[in-house]
Amino acid sequence: MRYLLATLAVMSMNGVVAQTPKVIGLNFNSFGAVKHFRDNITRNPLGVSINFFWAPEDKKFQYGLEYGIAMYSAKEYDYELLAEGRPGTFIPVYEEDCFMKYHLVGRYLPFGYKTITTYIEARVGLTTFFSSRTAQTETHLYDDSFDFHGTAFNTALGVGALLDIGQIIKNEAWSTPFYLDIGATFNSGSRSDYRNMDEGEVASSLEHGNYRSVTHTTNYKVGLALGFN
Repeated sequence: MRYLLATLAVMSMNGVVAQTPKVIGLNFNSFGAVKHFRDNITRNPLGVSINFFWAPEDKKFQYGLEYGIAMYSAKEYDYELLAEGRPGTFIPVYEEDCFMKYHLVGRYLPFGYKTITTYIEARVGLTTFFSSRTAQTETHLYDDSFDFHGTAFNTALGVGALLDIGQIIKNEAWSTPFYLDIGATFNSGSRSDYRNMDEGEVASSLEHGNYRSVTHTTNYKVGLALGFN
């Protein structure tokens, strides 16, 4: 988990640009794996993301960046030290399997009311899969590792709504727009390498648990967004 928090912090700093964003949001994401990706993992991914949106003079359109990270496996299993020349010797290994997503986003806002604004968005970007492995007992025979496996190109279409919290609670002193952001997106991902281990498995090689397939997902999000004039 420490790798996830550190990575998200770095991505957030990279998103700061000279021009002031019109909307900054933080989201909780639940992913539903689709097709072959669903068959090869044992749990649907959960994660967080941060986004920055700017707007031209036409307030019906926004463009932005989104960075996110999600985990779909956190398990302990036994690793047999065959590659290290110790057949029959096993050590418990804890592994986290995750991915990072980086997207360019175009958003169209067709309807805007006092308390709610709806949007349609299109995305294009990359998904990078990575894992961390840590021995659960002290040993000089095995080195902990942090590995990147593959990167998928993906496109996405989605819909959502921004609910103005200040308007909903009728707080006239609340001058800065503050929104509840709810949305759903379908992500079409290209083929990529990734990993998934099952709880209690015995791995005789570090290649055990490697997969390659298309990486389609559905993404449901709930977040908070702060608006600027």
